[in-house]
Amino acid sequence: MLEVYLETYFLPRRSAFVRALERVHSAGLLAQDADVETLADMLIGALVYRLLLSLRSEHSVSELRGHVRRLLRQTGFAVPT
Repeated sequence: MLEVYLETYFLPRRSAFVRALERVHSAGLLAQDADVETLADMLIGALVYRLLLSLRSEHSVSELRGHVRRLLRQTGFAVPT
């Protein structure tokens, strides 16, 4: 069942996210030597942890938005406050 989930839902979405990061990279918005595959894993992992594994059962939209902004800033991406 996990294999079907990974192949049907997770991997296509991860691939789409990597393609989006590649477009951002091509636009010069990420460091030239940025590894978009690793960056995707870092961001996805942090979000999965925050949404599914943290002790809090609910997160407000503003909290999640702030978390994503902080994650992106840590990668060197210029995100307005």
